[in-house]
Amino acid sequence: NTFLRSHLIDLPFGDPGDTAKQDTVCGLGNGKDASFNRILRAQGVKVFGSTIALILAMRRSGVKVAVATSSKNGALVLRKAGVAEMFETRVDGVVSAELGLMGKPAPDIFVEACERLGASRHRAVIVEDAITGVQAGTRGRFGLTLGVARDGNGEALRQEGADIVVNDLSQISVDEIDHWFETVVRTRPGAPGERHKK
Repeated sequence: NTFLRSHLIDLPFGDPGDTAKQDTVCGLGNGKDASFNRILRAQGVKVFGSTIALILAMRRSGVKVAVATSSKNGALVLRKAGVAEMFETRVDGVVSAELGLMGKPAPDIFVEACERLGASRHRAVIVEDAITGVQAGTRGRFGLTLGVARDGNGEALRQEGADIVVNDLSQISVDEIDHWFETVVRTRPGAPGERHKK
């Protein structure tokens, strides 16, 4: 809906059961979803090895890891990629619909993921490659919003509030993330005085 408004396209919201042939936001979304699923079945999922390496390093360090996505295909994508077991919880479009969570750039899905992990926002890292995701991380006042500029959009991610921007997650380590929390988050106004621990 945000994308449509930004392009001055005005469609009625419609009903979640609308078909792709109906000129509504829901119909358009359902058509996109059907196309996505066809591509997913035919081509599978591209997995970034550097992302998997960082997740595994975090888990070895005792860091809890969640997936937060607006997609209703979150569970399917994780299964297709063979990484579903790497995450302690998942907050996706299905969960959002059940709980009435707002989509990005609202921080709702990230807040819910933190609550499910038992993690405080000031000790959470949000990893995002989308502008709306970085906006959500900024609005939610999380400890670190890490932008991943795989599409050459690093400057835009910085302008929207990403604390650190990398082109690939191989460019950052768990130690560097820890250093951020020790030197930046701990000294922010209003931040808890406790030393950051995983």
